[in-house]
Amino acid sequence: MRLSSSPVTQVDAQGTAYLCFPEDHSWFQGNISTDDESNYSLYGERVTVKQPATEQKNPVSTEQIIATDIDTNKINPKAEENNNAAPVAAAPEETAVLPPPEEEADDYYRVTMIDHFSGQKYILPKIIANKQPNQDGSSGVGNLFASQHEEVTFEVENVYKGQKADIMIHRYLGSPSLLGKKCLLYTGQINILFNDTAETGRSWSL
Repeated sequence: MRLSSSPVTQVDAQGTAYLCFPEDHSWFQGNISTDDESNYSLYGERVTVKQPATEQKNPVSTEQIIATDIDTNKINPKAEENNNAAPVAAAPEETAVLPPPEEEADDYYRVTMIDHFSGQKYILPKIIANKQPNQDGSSGVGNLFASQHEEVTFEVENVYKGQKADIMIHRYLGSPSLLGKKCLLYTGQINILFNDTAETGRSWSL
């Protein structure tokens, strides 16, 4: 039996997040602790978006325009007969057809959240990554990332690095594999609220 509509569940998680990032911010993992003692894990992978420049059909350079004018004048008999004809002027720079500059595109994180209580996995809405903070963490405080429609927001309150980061990672993430790798630990308030639609063949925990 097929249902005409897919089940929809509202995913709501708010609390303090402890997120561990490598220096290049290419991925992150961490936990969320909520006031009602719920616990969630987050795993994010940064996807780099390269915006290709708009393709131009038969791009023409300034040199090609000048060469074409000269060649045309050579094969034009009237131009050769007229000894008083003015010399061919070089085409001005602004007449050259150039491709538009490449536009910057926002990278984003593909994030999975796991509910420790139910074991349910959720794919969060696409999270746009803000410009990478300085490695010393000086510009890391603030809104590190957010989804396009603010279903997910993360306001960084503290950034830890070095030995202090390792202590915090051991205390809140319990991941020995992350220790000693110069990771940064970001802590702050995270808010997640979105409607999750079940996919075909997806199992749900009750």
